[in-house]
Amino acid sequence: MTAERKNRWIKLATAACALVIGFGAAGLTAEAAPVIAPYATSLNSGNFDYERYAAENPDVVAALGTSESALFSHYNNNGVIEGRKAYLDVTSMLTVDMFDATYYAQMNPDVVAALGTDANALFAHYINNGFAEGREAAFTSRSAQALVKATKIAAQITTPEMTDVEKMQAVHDWIICNCYYDIEDIYGDESNHYVGMLLNGSARCEGYTEAFDVFMRILGIEDWAVCGFANGGFHAWNQVRVDGGYLNVDSTWDDPLPDRPGIVFRYDYFLISDADMSDHQKVTHMNVAWFE
Repeated sequence: MTAERKNRWIKLATAACALVIGFGAAGLTAEAAPVIAPYATSLNSGNFDYERYAAENPDVVAALGTSESALFSHYNNNGVIEGRKAYLDVTSMLTVDMFDATYYAQMNPDVVAALGTDANALFAHYINNGFAEGREAAFTSRSAQALVKATKIAAQITTPEMTDVEKMQAVHDWIICNCYYDIEDIYGDESNHYVGMLLNGSARCEGYTEAFDVFMRILGIEDWAVCGFANGGFHAWNQVRVDGGYLNVDSTWDDPLPDRPGIVFRYDYFLISDADMSDHQKVTHMNVAWFE
């Protein structure tokens, strides 16, 4: 770990300890729910998938209607406690300014034949049709590119029939099979974020954690990105909701060194209780930044 990164972690951990004394060093138990909504720093009114929340919760629509503010308020105040699912709407985070209209036109001549080459028209097609159809698109923002890629991967490695635990395992296994730990700092700061994991195939613990968190949000699974200490050093991992409680997932520590591409070597840190994960001490929850 570089001195700069270590100092950043020290500042974060010190500030977190001062702000979240109520959590304690041992972190959350599998029986106790957090005192704030798990998506408090994950979903917001700008990236919440309102259409899907309404479709999956007709009783809420019957009571409150389809007002976006009412649906988002219901989720934060009631839905999260009741175990209702909420999803990240990736398309709501994309803008025409980051959209490569020339590339989209080249990859989708049928769209050009119908709409022409106007950037706004092509972007509108992608948001309204192309994204769901899985059409190829490119973005000047690497964060946007990574989020779109994560959505495609999530659809490839999971099915609607899977349980949440099966989806968690599918994501855990994909990360381990397709990423290696950037121990030599080849990719710099990108390895600290989901961008490194998804676009470079390499990350450090923060990148593993952010990527797992992104997949969980896309799949509608309640997740926390956690930072703290492990084996005397600064570390990051995840906590997911299972049967009303919270369990830990550390895909970084389940990924062997040296790397074994395509092989899931172990599940030592997959859905582990705090009591069985005493070598990790949670300090606080991370706020995953969506864009660089």
